[in-house]
Amino acid sequence: MTNCEDVQARLSDFTDGLLPPDEHAAVLTHVRGCADCSGVLADLERLVAAARELGPVPPPEHAGSVTQATIRH
Repeated sequence: MTNCEDVQARLSDFTDGLLPPDEHAAVLTHVRGCADCSGVLADLERLVAAARELGPVPPPEHAGSVTQATIRH
């Protein structure tokens, strides 16, 4: 895995710690040497951090009725 497209497709799993050790190491090696992928990873990490700061978001009150209507159809 040496091209940016392959690496960027795995950055979400990389950030979440879901990659197998060999893929994790390959992504890390690539990111350390690639300014573009390093920037994408930094953006993703900022996005994840901002989302965590939001905390749980309750579903809208009408979500239950919309879900039930969808299931019926």
